[in-house]
Amino acid sequence: MITLKKILIPFFLLALSIQPVLADEFDDALFLSQNKQYDSAIPLYKKYLDTNPNDEKAHYNLAFSYFEIGNYVEAVSEYEKAIKINPEYVKAYINLGFVYKFMKQSEQAIPLFIRAIELDPKLWEGQYNLGKTYLEIGQVSQGIEYLKKATEIDPDNFNTHSLLGLAHSYLKDYDSGILHFKRAIAIKSDDFYVHLGLGNIYREQKNYPLAIAEYQAARKLAPDNSEIFVSLINTYNESGRSKEAINEIKNALNTKPENLDLYILLANTYRKNKNYDQAIVSLKKLIAKNPDYSRSYLTLGNVFRDLKKYNEAIYEYMKVIKLSPDNSDAWFYIGAVYMDLRDYSEAGNYLKKVVEKNPKDTEAVILLAKSNAENGKYAQAVEVLKNYQNLDTENQEIRNLIAQYGKNLH
Repeated sequence: MITLKKILIPFFLLALSIQPVLADEFDDALFLSQNKQYDSAIPLYKKYLDTNPNDEKAHYNLAFSYFEIGNYVEAVSEYEKAIKINPEYVKAYINLGFVYKFMKQSEQAIPLFIRAIELDPKLWEGQYNLGKTYLEIGQVSQGIEYLKKATEIDPDNFNTHSLLGLAHSYLKDYDSGILHFKRAIAIKSDDFYVHLGLGNIYREQKNYPLAIAEYQAARKLAPDNSEIFVSLINTYNESGRSKEAINEIKNALNTKPENLDLYILLANTYRKNKNYDQAIVSLKKLIAKNPDYSRSYLTLGNVFRDLKKYNEAIYEYMKVIKLSPDNSDAWFYIGAVYMDLRDYSEAGNYLKKVVEKNPKDTEAVILLAKSNAENGKYAQAVEVLKNYQNLDTENQEIRNLIAQYGKNLH
């Protein structure tokens, strides 16, 4: 499943401003800033501003320096002063939006990027940063709209094509996703992220040979990246090449025997190939050596659930909760087991905890809505789905379920 949970592609901050006529303090502060000596530059900018309070470029550079040392509150204040002095200061709008992004306040960043675009529609950083922000808050179609405008300004920008590849993939527009990922690779072939993204599309299309080729290319670039390795192993399993999956994992264990996650991956490979006895044996060995490793119990619970040994599954999941009370996966799987048992009220109790902790957990939201619907609580089911829809307006399955359960309200 392709998600937008982790977008590794960066935002872009605009550079320092240079004065055409320099005062001593400004000149010295600028020199220090350009040499990344921000702590030393800040008092000089402040001294300069004591006698030149209406110099927007000095406020801008002071804000830039505050941002670089992690003082975001002061950075916001100084960018706002620069904008108040010069309401058409495009760079200040961009960088102020950038700071709000670092502060995880996207709702504050969006209008600033929009204002920058209004002032300068040809500014790539404005279109790009706005598009990426929309992606991160789940408004994918709007994100694509602005990222396409960014490509019109700079057709050969690696980051824009990478983001468009991810966005189109999320919307299951795989042809467009492939096109943009390939364009990104043509611009810069040594970035593992785009090979991983392209591999994910091919895997969704069940084009396993091409998926494996892209994952292997990504792995060469980032050999220690666990997401790439897990994707490669899962693709081997899905394509009927379980022996290769097991060999890859065992080879990895030979070099990293201390990596407990590899044992889990091996057990899951046995499980996916319905070799449950071997999975149980390997997990019990792991538990004997590492009794506090919660993922062992979680995986063992999943094996028992596959075997329809529901009491044993719940018993293992409860061990996870005892070790790690906030483990959302354990709460989710217990809820899923109760759904299997058609105990929808008990399922809802567990699933509700997952959704309260992570309102954007799509699987938990859908299962919680279904548990409510199965109990005849259609209004609650719709409410759960609409709360999620406020966070992700693009999810078609959520829309379909709202329409389906909504019919029972009349």
